[in-house]
Amino acid sequence: MRPSLPLGLFDLCLIPEHDTPPVRANVLATRGALNRIQPSSNLEPRRGLLLIGGPSAHFGWDDAGLRAQIAAVLAADPAMRWTLTTSRRTPASFLASGHDPVDVRLTVVPVAATGPDWLPAQLARAGQVWVSADSVSMVYEALTAGAAVGVLEVPRKRSSRISRGLDKLAGAGWVTPFADWQRQPRLKRPPQTFNEAARCARWIAERWFA
Repeated sequence: MRPSLPLGLFDLCLIPEHDTPPVRANVLATRGALNRIQPSSNLEPRRGLLLIGGPSAHFGWDDAGLRAQIAAVLAADPAMRWTLTTSRRTPASFLASGHDPVDVRLTVVPVAATGPDWLPAQLARAGQVWVSADSVSMVYEALTAGAAVGVLEVPRKRSSRISRGLDKLAGAGWVTPFADWQRQPRLKRPPQTFNEAARCARWIAERWFA
């Protein structure tokens, strides 16, 4: 995070690039927030994960629109098996309304039924991951695992550093927005390894322990 105190008071600062940190010798701009996910060598191409967030300061919500996108993703590849989970921000109406028709290839695991290690275990195996646009931290976690990542659209309240960060990821080929996927229904794997925690650790080691 970008500290509220002057950057010169710190030996090293790891600041997300969407916070527009200045170019300084003691600052390293990170792509998103750091996370504990590790790149996986056990991704299963026919195993998918749907990560659903909720309304936030930057994004609104649309139950029907989101369910329609999920239905399209499920219909695109009959060989895929999907697991869907929610977050603490997910409106109760999203699961209460159900999915019509019910798809036997979809397993729903509400956030209340998951533990602290559930998501890392799922990301270690899911070859494809779709994340609602409001859940930016989970986008970076899925990229770190090495999955092909799609972004489900929810209404944007305004252009913000969060939405611009997602646009930058899409422009660089890291993620596929749903609208782009509709034109060509295929998710691309990340163009290279995405492991910001390891990159930051190397930078710290080089600065302090070289």
